[in-house]
Amino acid sequence: MNATLELPPLPAAHSRALNLLSESDIDASALAQVVETDPSLTASILRAANSAFSAPVHPIDTANAAVIRIGLTDTRRVIVGAIASAAFGQLDAAEIDGGETWKHLVAVALLTQAAMWRAGTPRGAVSQAFTAGMLHDIGRLSMAAQDPSRYAIVGTLARNGADIREAEMRMFGFDHADWGGQVSEAWKVPD
Repeated sequence: MNATLELPPLPAAHSRALNLLSESDIDASALAQVVETDPSLTASILRAANSAFSAPVHPIDTANAAVIRIGLTDTRRVIVGAIASAAFGQLDAAEIDGGETWKHLVAVALLTQAAMWRAGTPRGAVSQAFTAGMLHDIGRLSMAAQDPSRYAIVGTLARNGADIREAEMRMFGFDHADWGGQVSEAWKVPD
């Protein structure tokens, strides 16, 4: 069975932020300027900078101050998480546990980053590894968000022992890895 899915749009600010995050030497002020053009990114970064973990003496009220407060590594994590959440936040109809999916994405991102760090990879590439780990299931999330009832069947087949990629092929005519590549190209996610 083939399904027609449309490539999900990515807001311009999210696309610009992903492009900046892919650079090995990120310009923090340029990143803050992009964040400020999007309310969801701004809210996410300000929430992180004003959290109990960050514990600022005075409230942080600008994206630039937030990026400085929490640093580029945590800023990258917050932005990638906010982008993924905004694009694929409603997965319940596909019978995907959003909390478990989020834990999986963060775990893969952290493990990928740690593996690169241990291998002696340059700092910029280590940060890129985190982003790659967070986005590794972008195809699955996109398929589930766009056609939740069909993806719920994929989940049922997988829980009954089917290989997930084979179940996706059966229901969609392609698997999440192929679709993720197309989504990444459409979103201009750097290699």
